[in-house]
Amino acid sequence: MPEPLRPNVERPLPPRAHPPPRRTSHDSILILCVPFARSAVHWRKNLPVLGTSYRVFALDLLGYGRSAKPPPGTLDALGGAVEYTYPTWAAQLRDFIAHVGGGEVHLVANSIGCVVAWQAVVDGEESVKSVLALAPSMRALTVGKRSAAQGVFVGATNYLLKNTGLGDYFFDTLQNRKVLRNVLEKAYGDTSVVTEELLDGFLEPAKDPKALEVFLAFVSYDTGPVPEDLLPLVKVPVKIAWGTLDRLEPIKVGRSLKSFPSVLEFVELPGVGHCPMDEVPDQINPMVLDFIAKHS
Repeated sequence: MPEPLRPNVERPLPPRAHPPPRRTSHDSILILCVPFARSAVHWRKNLPVLGTSYRVFALDLLGYGRSAKPPPGTLDALGGAVEYTYPTWAAQLRDFIAHVGGGEVHLVANSIGCVVAWQAVVDGEESVKSVLALAPSMRALTVGKRSAAQGVFVGATNYLLKNTGLGDYFFDTLQNRKVLRNVLEKAYGDTSVVTEELLDGFLEPAKDPKALEVFLAFVSYDTGPVPEDLLPLVKVPVKIAWGTLDRLEPIKVGRSLKSFPSVLEFVELPGVGHCPMDEVPDQINPMVLDFIAKHS
């Protein structure tokens, strides 16, 4: 029987954190939560600046970036099956916080990483003192949100992706640099930000032979928490920043999150797309430092 695997900081499935922690005079730890299908390269414009004031880590979620990619159903150390879900990633984040240890923790996240961060707080991670969320995923096609017609379409699509060659074809198509560039340009207000370095950040992890199974497992994940479930339970300060040109998660839907008591600030970023930390780091870096200073 193969050795059981555990999706946390212990081998053989250590999450990857980049760069190594910098020792500063500040006790706080800052963790940057990497979103779906991306890697820590998305925080490359933030790490050097934020690292001068805090111990900073960019955490690749299990299955993405340079983290391990166990096939769904792989047994973990406790005999449970690995699932690519928000509770799994929240547990990984909490394990990582325990691993780096010491001081208060502040989280900065993008897209689905925001849901992971909020789930970790709701699950009882008391060391977290604030969460800055950049364009949170609203998970519009989950079971509880979608219409009946959307449910039929999503169900059929998921079946075809997982049970025919369509999933392999779709995944392989995304590995074409031109196709990937066209897809990524839809996530940015300023398409000049989609550089060769950014493309490499997506393409290199996808070369792992187990990456396809992970990708299909998550795209077919249509249950679990949504922001509206978690934010009423979050008791730490939250700031949300959202690009007005976000075509993946339109800001008009996200404005509803202003109503939750934990959301102290909601900032609109004119002309910016879905990845503000990469597109306008000159705005995001001081925003992060200011928000942490207010809540340390």
